Amino acid sequence: MGECHSVESKNSLSEISVESSEQKRRTRRHSVAADVTGPCSPTSAARPLSRYQRATAAVTRGQASRALLVDETVAEEPVIAPATRLSDFLIPNLAEIGGPPCSDSEPELCVVCLDTLATEPVGVCVDVDGRRTCPHYFHLACLQQVEGCLCPQCRTRLWRRAPLPEPREEPSVWLRLVSLSGEDALCPKDVAAALGALLPVPLDRLETFVLASWHGWTKGETLLREARIPAVAAAIERALPVMSTYRAPLRLRPTPSGCDSTAKMSLHAAQSAPGTVCDCGRIHALRGDRVRRGLAWTNGDRDGGAGNLGTVVRCDEQTGLVTVRWDYSTEAEPLDHAWPFNPSNHEVVHAPFSELGRPRPQVRGREPWEQEPQLFDHVRVLPDVVEVQQLFDSRPICGCAQPKCRRAFQWSAAAGRHVGRTGYVMQKDSAEGSVVVEFTGRCHCTLSFPLGAVERVQDQDSGVDSPRFAVNAKVECRLVDQWFLGTVMRLRWREKGWGDRRTAPYIVRLDDGRTVFAPLDSDGCVRESSGQADAVVRVSLQDRQRSSPRTRQSTARRSQSGRSVTPRRAGQNAT
Repeated sequence: MGECHSVESKNSLSEISVESSEQKRRTRRHSVAADVTGPCSPTSAARPLSRYQRATAAVTRGQASRALLVDETVAEEPVIAPATRLSDFLIPNLAEIGGPPCSDSEPELCVVCLDTLATEPVGVCVDVDGRRTCPHYFHLACLQQVEGCLCPQCRTRLWRRAPLPEPREEPSVWLRLVSLSGEDALCPKDVAAALGALLPVPLDRLETFVLASWHGWTKGETLLREARIPAVAAAIERALPVMSTYRAPLRLRPTPSGCDSTAKMSLHAAQSAPGTVCDCGRIHALRGDRVRRGLAWTNGDRDGGAGNLGTVVRCDEQTGLVTVRWDYSTEAEPLDHAWPFNPSNHEVVHAPFSELGRPRPQVRGREPWEQEPQLFDHVRVLPDVVEVQQLFDSRPICGCAQPKCRRAFQWSAAAGRHVGRTGYVMQKDSAEGSVVVEFTGRCHCTLSFPLGAVERVQDQDSGVDSPRFAVNAKVECRLVDQWFLGTVMRLRWREKGWGDRRTAPYIVRLDDGRTVFAPLDSDGCVRESSGQADAVVRVSLQDRQRSSPRTRQSTARRSQSGRSVTPRRAGQNAT
């Protein structure tokens, strides 16, 4: 009925009897079930048992497993006997453990990608205290790709996605992430489940191995404490897969310009990824792109030093120049660098949006743009995608159940593709700790982010961060060919859909009741009040014609010429 196989162990070769597949099917349901639940009878049919119950019954019935335990007379330092190392259990020793493994035994799989868990770094779902929220393991990269803040298998609320470290290197962290009871101690089931995620070994064999080794690991105690985790690590060290790191980078589906927005395709330069050659043969640089020094760099340390990153303000391919504002440069204004057709002559080269760059230098005091972002401020999403994801996961879930609720936004692949990008704050909710950002450059997407996920950066346009007039200052605004008296109501103004257009520095309420914004902070557009403006007259028929729908199309053209324009939303035209 059976056949013999030669199995090489650490000490010697032994012949182990292996039952046939037919005998396995009979013993799987009746033999093991009879030992655990009692004899089978017509009134109590045998029920299928879990792998953990079958392993417990096998060790209970197989007295030969006592020989596998560590001698209790050894020193305090864990010494693992050769027979209790996991490498000796990789081949099923049925004669000693007292029962066959499950016929459908296979290593544990990641339910997201359906690949073996042990092939990649493993991650788990944790709560605000860093404890497990559910018993499931996943590939860390797969778990980080899951949108929302729920476990992809049981839909339990998660607050963070944590990597499972190697038990020998970080035993305390490993203990907290493996324990399902919330205590700093592990039961055999917790350890077997964790080893099933770390090792390419069927779970039923691991459960048998854990139960056979438990007395030696715990020194007779019921639960496994942190001080005894090195014994577990020593037992599995030779079976652990070789990995360069136990932390996997977040994988996102590649797209040409980093997002799925179709509106960006109307711009030819946005159809190619940053730093790649376009179909026209040129490498395009767009507003908001991140750059660093190139091979043709000739500007010394004007960029703030080697390793510093900068942001493209504008690129003029006709003249072959790109204007860059460097992060920590001592230069007050952006710098121009060579950007000819030949890429080998570029003074700067593209850097990934997710690159962290050089750490911020420690200086006394804070710059104005380093404070908390406000409405219409220029901001950058943090380049660390894992940190941004954790800020999303830690947000409380809104209970209003409204499909268009802005407070219900969660982590998504779209948010992950916009890390490191710059844009403008279009809405801010301080109570909820969230902002709505409209991006510039390669896409003009509008997304919601936690307030802590964005940092205020210096505006790319000169003069926006240092206005000449304060709130409530008396000024004169130029509309068409006349100057009108008014009062500065607020600093900064933007409207949805402006994209790469510069931020208006002022909102001004005129003395005749109208509200306008100044597109430029120059004397040709807005100036200090002299008390001799032409706005003391009533609104004329010409003003009424300017407010008609036919003339609204010329609003953008007038703003580019340096003339104040009435806001479409905030202002009200005189009639």
